[in-house]
Amino acid sequence: MLLGCYVGPRELRFIREAGFDYAELNAKVTKPSMPDAEWQAVRDELLRNQVPLLAFNRLFPPDMAIVGPNVDMDEIARYLAIAFARMADLGGQHVGFGAGKNRRVPDGFPPDEARAQLAHVVRMAGDLAAAHGMWVHFEFFNRAETNLMNTVEEALTFIRDLAHHRVDLLVDFYHLVQNGEPVSELAKARGCIGYVHVADEQRRWPGSGSLPVREWFAALRDMDYHGPISIECNFADPIPELRQAGEAIRRLSYSGGSVR
Repeated sequence: MLLGCYVGPRELRFIREAGFDYAELNAKVTKPSMPDAEWQAVRDELLRNQVPLLAFNRLFPPDMAIVGPNVDMDEIARYLAIAFARMADLGGQHVGFGAGKNRRVPDGFPPDEARAQLAHVVRMAGDLAAAHGMWVHFEFFNRAETNLMNTVEEALTFIRDLAHHRVDLLVDFYHLVQNGEPVSELAKARGCIGYVHVADEQRRWPGSGSLPVREWFAALRDMDYHGPISIECNFADPIPELRQAGEAIRRLSYSGGSVR
């Protein structure tokens, strides 16, 4: 089991010291609008810390719609082609497909058409992931953040219908809790989960609150999940809290003296 943490570029140099195996970054660090010649300097700076940059999330800019009447599939294709190439260039293997705001269905727009648009974009991302030896992990979101694909079952049905060999499910326990879904609901997704996000109350680091993080790890072990687990949370003071988060997630992931 690899343990990672979502951070900004400024925190990369603290990842190893905090005990994490890798860093997860916002896909915006790939700067798809930047010319290749300028990108090389950005790339070198990100890699200078010698931290594995295995994962990326927040795939789209907030203002890029992927469903609805104003979708520009050609623009999306151009953007994704550059973003995936640069994520791969940084050593990326995992890409979280959340995009809650981007996939919010406008009032009055046909839900079936929105679902078809979303499927088209996810398939596009899956094809690019396959070309670069990466994976796309599709995420269900709580109802406060989007109105399309909110539950475990909805997301699972979606990826099974999509049937793309490089697209599976991302489970973020924060969204599970916000939706009021029981952990037992994840049993339906056994064998389909490729990536996991964890956080505690108010999106703080796991172990800082009272949410049953240990129970979540136990549920993952029961499903024989051995993939990456990443903290996606809000740090009030990143430097000391990164260390606390690293210690906590290591402790919580142990069972019988061994890490699964």
